[in-house]
Amino acid sequence: MSWKLKTSLLIFLFLPFLASGQQLTSTSLMGQNLFDINPAAAGMYGRSAITIRHRAQWGGFEGAPSWSFLSFHTPINQQLAFGFRVHQEEIAAFKSLNASGGLAWKTPLRKGQLAFALEAGIQRLEIDQNALIARDGNDSWLFTNQNNQSLFNMQFGVLYRSKKAFLGASVQQLVPSSWGFIDDAEGTQVMHVHVHGGTKIPLNARLELRPNVNLRFVPESFFHPEAQIGLNLDQRFTLGGGYRWSGDAYAMAEVQIKKSYRLAYLYEMSTGPM
Repeated sequence: MSWKLKTSLLIFLFLPFLASGQQLTSTSLMGQNLFDINPAAAGMYGRSAITIRHRAQWGGFEGAPSWSFLSFHTPINQQLAFGFRVHQEEIAAFKSLNASGGLAWKTPLRKGQLAFALEAGIQRLEIDQNALIARDGNDSWLFTNQNNQSLFNMQFGVLYRSKKAFLGASVQQLVPSSWGFIDDAEGTQVMHVHVHGGTKIPLNARLELRPNVNLRFVPESFFHPEAQIGLNLDQRFTLGGGYRWSGDAYAMAEVQIKKSYRLAYLYEMSTGPM
């Protein structure tokens, strides 16, 4: 048994498998845009990169979640890179808009590159009272005057990357902020930690396997591993899928259009009860 397999088994054996809630949206295209979950990936392609994404979940359910994501990152010089992202999410009457930006510092290490990054931004939370359906005419949500709030967010990331593999970790909501609309709707942000890695395994001159794994957890509360694998043909077409511990499986397809454009589609399927 190789040391890589032994290490992976130890991680899965000793990390707690606890069922609890999460505050941040999961993303299933880590292999297509690592910058989604790690700010240290800024400038990783050696050129500017723009990503536009939209996700609609549980179609057919009233108030089902949907979100849109825009990110941009670019190298400044050999050591510094800049990254910026905007993320909008809607769940029924709840809306969230998050904008953040940061810098990544890079240094050569053996056959690859080690990067550290710090990112900061503002998250705006909003409740659309017109979208609320109250079962009780005295519901306190109908009488609140505080419909929006702004919170400060920070992220930290570290990433080692070579031509064939990557290994990194990131912490979201590094400095937790408190929020509250009414007495029974208040809380505090908690840190979300990601540990992730991936590699490329050549099969022949044209085919390549690309497995990725991301271990996402909230300390002392929540653990959410995800594994993904893709089969790449001629560095242009990728077909694959993945599985998330919560019971979500998905299939994905990606095509590289020339050298500058990539188009990806993902379809998720819940394998457990709704």
